[in-house]
Order: sequence, then C-alpha cells, then structure tokens
Amino acid sequence: MSTSTLKTVTIHSHPGPNPWKSALLLTSLGIPYRSILRTTSELKTPSFLAINRNGLSPVLSDPNTGLLLAESGAIQDYILDRYDPQHRISFSPASQLKEAYAAKQWMYFQVTTQGPALQKYFRHANVVPIDAVKADAVGNVRHFLDVLEHELSTGGTATATTSTGGAPKPKDWLVGGRCTAADLVFVPFHSQIANIMGSDCPDVERDFPHVDAWMKRMMEMDAVQKVRGEIMEAFKELGPRMAAEAEAAKK
Repeated sequence: MSTSTLKTVTIHSHPGPNPWKSALLLTSLGIPYRSILRTTSELKTPSFLAINRNGLSPVLSDPNTGLLLAESGAIQDYILDRYDPQHRISFSPASQLKEAYAAKQWMYFQVTTQGPALQKYFRHANVVPIDAVKADAVGNVRHFLDVLEHELSTGGTATATTSTGGAPKPKDWLVGGRCTAADLVFVPFHSQIANIMGSDCPDVERDFPHVDAWMKRMMEMDAVQKVRGEIMEAFKELGPRMAAEAEAAKK
C-alpha cells in the first residue's frame, strides 16, 4: 500500500498512555496522522461526547474510509487490518494462523490487564485515594509483569511444558521471533510506569529482567522514540491544565 496518497488520520487523544498505542502503530506503518489533544475534563464536553458518548480517548477518524471508531483495541485491529496488508507488524491468519491469534491474545492482554492495572493504581493513588485499593493495584501490576516475564524467559507456556529434554529458551519478542504490534502496544503504559507509580513501582530491571530487556529493545526504535517525543510535547502543552483539573477534582 502506498502511503503517499493517503489523507491524514486523526486521533482524538489525551496525554495519558492509552491513545499513543494507536499512534505508535500508525507511526510504525508510516501512516500520516495528527493528534487532537484534550484534557480529561474536555473529554466530557458535548463536542467530544458527540463523537464518543463514553467520554474516553482514543477515537480515530479516518478520512480515507470515512470510519469513526472508539476503543483502543478496536482501533488497533482496524489499523492492522486496513494498513498492514504486508504484515510488517502483524501476521496473516491465512498463512500464520497460530501467530496471528497469539498476537491478538497479547494485544487483548494489554487492553484488559496491563492498562487497567496502571489506570486503577493512578486513580486510587491520586484522584480518589483509597489505600487498600491502591495496594491491590500494586499486586495487579506485579501480576501482569510476572505473566510477561514468564512468557519471555521461558519461551511461552507451550514451549516450557513440552518435554524436549532441554532448559526453556528465552525469547526476544512475544510472537513469531520479531517485533510486532503485540509487543509495541505495551510500550506507552510501560514507559510511564515509574511516573505513574512513584515509590510503589516495582524494580523491573531486578525482578523482571526479561521484560526490562524487551522494553529497552523497543525504546531504541525510531518509531518509539518519535511517539515518546510526541507524548512529552503533549504533556508540556496540557500538563498545567491537567494538574489544575486534578486539584479541583480533589476539593
């Protein structure tokens, strides 16, 4: 697919991690996009609720197809189905069925487990402080890190439980021996884990070394560095307003 004739895709975004998963996939595929940034309170205004009644980002608007789509998991599926016909960061179900659905498994794990665990911690440490819930969220974070560590350090459950007579072999990537969307979608949240959790943040390098090495490999990629730069600019632009909103919410 030629990207030179494509119209610019719009991501209705927010400085928090969730919308930047979609931005990272688009960047990795060379698809032109722009981000329209909103603070948390601005996601609840009539103008935004008109495009997503749920009042959350991201929402993707694609002028190339006329599609308006919410929910990060659905957006990620759409980006890969529409803009990755050569399967540069995905797998073909026709020729690589197991890899294609293993990749979906990990992408859904990110949506249902990694993201909610860190969002839960942030909410109950900062917005609605509840110590017991915050402590539970810390356990949730360690759980998803442990799942990822097991997958990367043993080569996965199927490999680890197969009687081969040898020790389990670590792997660099979650699926198919190469970096794909299944890996990339974990970056935006993980790259903010220390900022989100502060002193409660696990020592990932010590306790989850394969996760740490995996993430560091992705941090060196051009697409990741580009999107991380965009995230930093988003925080510079909206950070003061978001901090004011957070303080107002506590009163």
